[in-house]
Amino acid sequence: MESICGSHKFVFEQVGGRCRLVCEDDFRSVVETEEHRNLRKARREAAEKERRSSKRNEQSKKVAEFLRLKKFGSDVNAPKTSCCGFFSTYPLQEAARDKHWK
Repeated sequence: MESICGSHKFVFEQVGGRCRLVCEDDFRSVVETEEHRNLRKARREAAEKERRSSKRNEQSKKVAEFLRLKKFGSDVNAPKTSCCGFFSTYPLQEAARDKHWK
């Protein structure tokens, strides 16, 4: 099948179930090329990375809010001591006691 558009002549060829568009000596595949696959993969990976990053930021905000509400410092591994210094409570203990699993 041939068609002429301007000064370009387009020819569609079918080889092995695939269609190809030939414009003069220039070959363009109608099927997905390796470049398109790599581009789509890069976009998908970037979207996944953005999703993980936003989820991590959301979780960090929840942890910071929990530490602030329970009057702990900004470090999740630092204990909160009583006024006399006899008792220490860690954020993980407090979360387990409150059944605050998330």
